[in-house]
Amino acid sequence: MTARSIIASGTACILAALCLIPRDLRAQGAGATSLRERYRAAAEALANTLDSKHKRLDLAYLDKLASFEGTASAPAAAAERSRFKAEGGVPAEGQRSADPEVANLQELFASAAERLDKEAAGAPAALASSYLFRLCAAGENAFASAEHERLAGAGIDFEASAHGRTDLVPEADAFVRSGAHGEKNYGALDHLMVRQVSQKGSTSRVGLLRFDIARLGRGEVEDARVRLVCTGNYKRLRVPQRLKVGGDRRFSESGVTFETRPTIGTPIAEWEAPDQGAVVYIDVTRRVNAAIAARETSVQFVLTGGDAYVTYGSRENANPWARPVLMVNDAGAAMARDAGGALPAVEVFGRAGGGAEPAPAPATEPQVARVELAAAPEKDLALKGSIKQVNALLVREVGGGGMAGFAQPLTATAVKSGGAAGMEITFNQEVGDEMRAALAAAVRGLQIRYGAWPHGYTAELGFEEKYNPKDGPSAAVACALLLDGLVNDHAFDPGFAVTGDLNSDLSVQPVGGVPAKIRGATNRGASVICVPAANRRELVDLVIAGELKPLFDVAVFTAEKFDDARDLALAERPPQLAASLDEFAALQAAGLAAMRDEESIAKLRAILGRSPNFLSAELVLRAATRTLPPTLSLAGSFEAIDTNIAPFIAAIRLGKSEKINDTELASTMESLRLIAPKLDARVRPLHTALIDLLVFDRRHVDKTFTNEAQYRAALAESRTLIRRYDAARTELAENPEIVEELSR
Repeated sequence: MTARSIIASGTACILAALCLIPRDLRAQGAGATSLRERYRAAAEALANTLDSKHKRLDLAYLDKLASFEGTASAPAAAAERSRFKAEGGVPAEGQRSADPEVANLQELFASAAERLDKEAAGAPAALASSYLFRLCAAGENAFASAEHERLAGAGIDFEASAHGRTDLVPEADAFVRSGAHGEKNYGALDHLMVRQVSQKGSTSRVGLLRFDIARLGRGEVEDARVRLVCTGNYKRLRVPQRLKVGGDRRFSESGVTFETRPTIGTPIAEWEAPDQGAVVYIDVTRRVNAAIAARETSVQFVLTGGDAYVTYGSRENANPWARPVLMVNDAGAAMARDAGGALPAVEVFGRAGGGAEPAPAPATEPQVARVELAAAPEKDLALKGSIKQVNALLVREVGGGGMAGFAQPLTATAVKSGGAAGMEITFNQEVGDEMRAALAAAVRGLQIRYGAWPHGYTAELGFEEKYNPKDGPSAAVACALLLDGLVNDHAFDPGFAVTGDLNSDLSVQPVGGVPAKIRGATNRGASVICVPAANRRELVDLVIAGELKPLFDVAVFTAEKFDDARDLALAERPPQLAASLDEFAALQAAGLAAMRDEESIAKLRAILGRSPNFLSAELVLRAATRTLPPTLSLAGSFEAIDTNIAPFIAAIRLGKSEKINDTELASTMESLRLIAPKLDARVRPLHTALIDLLVFDRRHVDKTFTNEAQYRAALAESRTLIRRYDAARTELAENPEIVEELSR
């Protein structure tokens, strides 16, 4: 066995997690062996608990039989007591006692015993599934698959809990924040964060869930439970968690904010915040049946918590086992509720680190459909234009976790439709929910601005490339520009490109992949680019990392409001803006090396005096005058580590680590060492631990062990380095300020 195989099998899960650090810091790195031992202990405790429940039920039955002494049913009860002690269980329905009181008790006991048997049958599968989820959350996917086969071979029926059940994923989920963040939307994240703050200056978080129950029909269901998977409890505090009834106001996943959230109704259930990976089952039968009786087509729930950062998986979570589910049994009495054997309102499996059962994610078909818009103002607004085009900046993921940006011409056409109210707007190709919601937000903002809207028109939007699905909020500003252009007949600069989300007040919101989008726009020949002002620090990080030229080759501006983007997009720009662009073009012609002379610096300052949002001019000036921040932002530091380690991680993920030679390892280590002085101080312990792992790998890259002692020594060293790396990562993961900063 070579040292390389130790790295590939023993540290692959931890190194591969680096590719997710900027997006999902919450993943924990528990060792598989330790985890297996904890779950073995949990399984033993579960077996003891179930055995104890059976014994208590038996004793309760015998005590109830003894209580008939002195009544007319005493002889029959005594006979049943003797029979039960000798045989156990109850006779078949046709062989039960002739005494009606004893027969009724036999029936109740049989029902309670049946429910307990079903609980006993399902609990091991739930615990085993929790264990497998936790392994996957730690990156031990291969080991999880092997454990799944072992457990299935040992008799664990992973499908037992799904028999006769309907599983519904949310049609919408999100969390919202109070205070200064009250108008922001967090519907696209992979988690629902809950927190009720006690200290001044902090903000509360509330989770929202909506399930479509139309497919359940009109009959009452026997059992309905919401399943949630805890994906983070950063201080492991046992603060209260509550599920409550959500108000009637339907929320939009991509548009809901703290100010527009549904009202919070009566509590349904309460439990203590579990550890990461634990699965929570919440009884919502009464609420679902009430909604069915009222002929409602959906149910909404609100998730609240105590003063601690606790997260649960959302429907966007990459791991299908972590997504919320409404589990409904409408095909028989799975979990009845009489006092003799009622199940608790909330059950938590894997409190010390569990997870959800491995239910496959439901397939969803992308739709090509009209966009649902708010009711248009009655006042008519005539269209002056019929066709407009602007370049929208989009991004797609590529191998190794990276992103590739590209510019796509987006065209809007409008025609009269025979006098129908409002304006019907459609995409002429397949787009996702986020892009449709982005268009809806653009429409709302313009309706509010004008206090009027075109009536009797049909508008169609489409990208130049029509054969691959598009999604994301990045095209919201482009959509608003096109609709505004149709209204006012604006002419747009064909060399302009834009990215950004929008709120209904027409404020521009941040989006992802901005550096990649700038490179994509440059490749397309764009000369003026507009990005959200909230993405500014991301581009400052780009310059700190040594990539100033991409921001010098094109004119990059930031936008806080829609009007900032519109002024930039126009073919005939406002005079001061046009003058700034002309002067910057002259500086571009002189070359980047000339930017440090006093004359160029003076011109850059004059440009910024007229156009403060001219980001390219600002960053070139700050680089020339050496006034850039000395270190990367927190997110930028993670991104820098990710970028430099990506080739090594990709090789491990693909099982090709044997092909990484000493030269490649040395190059990776050198790149990581060069970025060390530029990293945020809070990330440096993680960076150091990673370097140590790579040093170990390089030292043993081609080494073959000649005896077991050498192998065990290398294995022990690798485990020590893994623990050190894991401790540094856990320290970051359990710091709520860091998690919050990365979520902004």
